[in-house]
Amino acid sequence: MKPIKITEGEANNLVKSFLQHHIDCGEELEIVANLDNHIILSYQCLEKITYHGKPITRISNLSWKEYVTILIQALKEKGYDVRYINPIIREDIRYEVYFRLYENGISRKRARK
Repeated sequence: MKPIKITEGEANNLVKSFLQHHIDCGEELEIVANLDNHIILSYQCLEKITYHGKPITRISNLSWKEYVTILIQALKEKGYDVRYINPIIREDIRYEVYFRLYENGISRKRARK
């Protein structure tokens, strides 16, 4: 089964749309990735909200494991039965996702590049 390849932007958009759909996140939600020592990835949700009439930015930290879990759920909503995700930290590609795609309840092996 060949994997699909997801760029950082595509992965962030999937996670962002999932969070906006399932939790109380505003339209201003951003996903920010911080790469420390080229090993540890941490993500933050930046949400601009109003608190007592004043605009503030609320920051919620997401661990890499939480981020990938949300990414898997977002892909499942798109119809992919995700087998596993292989993180690749390169400029052009961020993740390889191994999956099966369900069409009309029937599992079909598919690959996208």
